[in-house]
Amino acid sequence: MNPHDDENTPRPPASAATPPPPGTPDRTAASQQPADADAALERLLSRADPARSLPPLDPARTTSLKETTMSRADERTATPSPAPRPRRRLSWAIAVGAAAAVLAVVGISVAVQLGASSPQVTELAAGPGNGAEIAMKCAEITPEMLAGYADVAFEATATSIADDGTVTLSVTDRYAGDITDIVEVPQGDDVMLDGMPLHYDEGSSYLIAASDGSILSCGQSGPATPALEQLYAAAFGR
Repeated sequence: MNPHDDENTPRPPASAATPPPPGTPDRTAASQQPADADAALERLLSRADPARSLPPLDPARTTSLKETTMSRADERTATPSPAPRPRRRLSWAIAVGAAAAVLAVVGISVAVQLGASSPQVTELAAGPGNGAEIAMKCAEITPEMLAGYADVAFEATATSIADDGTVTLSVTDRYAGDITDIVEVPQGDDVMLDGMPLHYDEGSSYLIAASDGSILSCGQSGPATPALEQLYAAAFGR
């Protein structure tokens, strides 16, 4: 072979690019497609943004909002959620309600029983007389004197005599004034003498006249004899 043949053989210019083989994809066009898609998506989102017409947020304001958001997140993380309260069973509520109703009924019953067993009681003191000297000074009692002296007059029966000398009288009739059904009076000595405190016998009836909480003596109070009954009837309009 002649060495000069290579020198005489025409060669393609160096700047000419070698065309790709047939069927090979264009890599340049493929690399441009994702960029075009991103740009289109960005334009679409920009048009859909409702705040696109607003001016950009101030950087200082952006920093402040970030700090506030982070601090609130830290507070929610640090503050434990309250433990759920256990639900009370309905049976306990029913039991408590039933117990309250029973106690109310019992309380009412006790109040009624106490009211029935503890009536109002009037306490009267014994008469002022304490000896024969006072008995000698007692004047004869007239209906006018009895009606003028007594603010309370009644007939009662001695129902009980306590060890301390307290006599319980049950009122059977009222002649004057307001008096309770039960009256308590002190027991006197067993001496039938005018001016002395009355002596009471259980089961016996008495006519009692009192003034300012004290029993009137000198024949104005005593056993319910026919004579004393006539005096009371005349004095108090019977």
